Amino acid sequence: MINLIIYLREMAVDGLAGGIAALISNLLFYPLENIRARLQNYSSEQNQKEKGKDNIRKEFSALRFCYDVWKHEGLKAFYSGLGITCWGSVVTFAIYFFWYKFWKLALAPYPQTLDSSKIIVITALAALITNALTSPIWRIQTIMCVTKEKKSVYQHVRDSINEDGLTGLWKGFLTGQILVLNPVINFAIYEKLRFLCITEDSQVLCMRIIFLISLIAKLTATLFTYPLLTLKTKEFTNKGKGSTLQVLGHFLKEEGVFALYRGIYAKILQTVLNNALMMVTFEAIKDCIERTLM
Repeated sequence: MINLIIYLREMAVDGLAGGIAALISNLLFYPLENIRARLQNYSSEQNQKEKGKDNIRKEFSALRFCYDVWKHEGLKAFYSGLGITCWGSVVTFAIYFFWYKFWKLALAPYPQTLDSSKIIVITALAALITNALTSPIWRIQTIMCVTKEKKSVYQHVRDSINEDGLTGLWKGFLTGQILVLNPVINFAIYEKLRFLCITEDSQVLCMRIIFLISLIAKLTATLFTYPLLTLKTKEFTNKGKGSTLQVLGHFLKEEGVFALYRGIYAKILQTVLNNALMMVTFEAIKDCIERTLM
C-alpha cells in the first residue's frame, strides 16, 4: 500500500511538472510553431488560385512567405491558436509524463533494470496513449494556426463535426500514432545520454548537461520524423474524405518530395529550443516539488 502511494505521488509529480514546463516553453517559442504549421500547410495550387501567379512553386521562399503573412495579416497572425496551444500543451505533456512514469515504474521499478529496449517500449506506450487522447486538440490547433477565419475553439470543433462527423476530430490519427517514433527516438537518446553522464560521485546532472543532451536528442528525432509531421498537418487541414495515402499522393504530386521538409528550419529551431527548455524546466520544477513534499 505504501509503495502504491509513493508510485502515485511520483506519477502525479511528473505529470504536474511536465504540464507546467510545457506551458512555459510554448509561451516563449510559439511563433516558430505557428510558422512551421503555415509552411507545412502551404499549397502551391491554392496560392496560384488566390494570387494568379505562375511558377510559384519554383520561386517559393519561406522568408517571403512569412513576410506576406505579416504584411497581410499582421504580427498577431503568428500568435493565432496560442490559447489552445497553451492548454493543449499542458494537457498533452501532463498526460505524457504521467503515463511515462507509470510504465517506467511498472516495467523498470529499479534504475539498474532500465535498458534501451525498455526505454523504447515505455516511451512508445506513453506516446500512443497521449496521441489517442489529445489528437482532436491538435487538429483544431492546426486549423486555427493556418486559417484566416476568426472563430473560437468551439466554432471550429462544431464545424469539424458538421463536415466530417465526430470521428473527423481524429483525422491524422494513424499518422500521429506512427509519429510515436519521434518521442521514442527523443527519449531513448535522452535517457541513454543521461545515464552515461551520471557518475558515482554525482547522481544529479547540472542544467547545462541536461540542456545539451536534450538538444541532441530532439534534433535527431526531428530530422527523422519531420515528413510524418508534414503529412499529419495536411491531414488535419484536409476537408475531403481522402485516406492518408490519398492525401500523401496528392501532396507529392502537387508539391514534390522535398516539400515534405518545408518549414524544417523553423521546426528545428522551435522544437530543439522548446524541448531543451522544457526538459530543464521539468527537472527543476520536479526537484522543487519533491523537496517541498519531503
